[in-house]
Parts: sequence; C-alpha cells; structure tokens
Amino acid sequence: MRTVKLRSSPLLLVLLVLVLLGAFVGIQVLRHAEPPRDEKLVDRFQRDRADFDELRRLFSEDSAFQAIRTDGAFRVDPRVQRDAEPDKSGLSAERFKAYRALFRRLKLQSVTRATDGLHFPLDGFGFGREGWRLELVYGDPPADQVVGSLDEYRGPARQQRRSLARRLDDRWYARLTW
Repeated sequence: MRTVKLRSSPLLLVLLVLVLLGAFVGIQVLRHAEPPRDEKLVDRFQRDRADFDELRRLFSEDSAFQAIRTDGAFRVDPRVQRDAEPDKSGLSAERFKAYRALFRRLKLQSVTRATDGLHFPLDGFGFGREGWRLELVYGDPPADQVVGSLDEYRGPARQQRRSLARRLDDRWYARLTW
C-alpha cells in the first residue's frame, strides 16, 4: 500500500490556495452586499467636497460631453464620434488629465450628464434586479424620492425596485437605486 506525504503533495497546496481564494472572494462579496451607511457617505462627501465641486465645475463647462470616463470622452451630439480618444473627441489632453486626477483622488470611474443633473457613480453591487447602485447627483431630485435617511431602506425595507435620494447640500444629493 502506498502512502502520500501531505507536506510534499502539490494537490494539497492547490487545494489550500483555492480555499483561501474562496474565502477572500466571499469576504469581498459580503462587504459589498449592502451600500455604505449614511454616516460614511456624508463623511466622504464632506471630506472630498472641494474635489467633487471641482469635477462638477469642469464637467459643467464641458457641456458638449455626455460622459467622461477614465478611458475616454463621449459626446452629446450623436452625429459626432461618441466614443473617442480625448483628443479626437475635442477634449484636450491637458483637460482629460485634470479629469483623471480628480477621478483618482475621488476613486471614481466616470461622470455623466442626465436630464436630472450630473451623476457621479460611487459604488454598486450585483447584477440587474438583484443589485444596487449608489451615486452622487448634482441637480434637483424628484420630490417623491427624497427621504431623510437612506439607512431606513435597507434589508427587508427595500422590497420593491426603486430610487431614493438623500439631500447632502442645496443641490447635491445621494441616490440609491436597487
């Protein structure tokens, strides 16, 4: 009968790596299963307010763009090439560099323009109807979406798909959609 030494078994090492990797992924999933609490969101907004205002100012000036992301700029006018390198889309390399520096500091990927204001996606989890999305918006939220706290709409309290907004300042608000 042949015995296998556990210390020298490559199979055991592979199994150990897979268990550790599974634990790491599981922790990441659990960490993002719920959006950040209001207190954390308000603290982040206040701490980074100057950078959010600067990004809002830049994007407000660049009204020809629907979105600016870390990888390029998208024009509002569909007759113009929408997905282009910044220089080809009309956004100077220097201006794009300023956007990317703000994205890095704020840990953002993009800023977008919509009918209700400027959107700054912060975080999200899941896919389709099984997830949630959190963003800052500079604009005016629909009155029927405004609540005192997003924390009240967690877990069992969020039984239907909808968006809610928590005012952070005069025109800034956080929007949670699930």
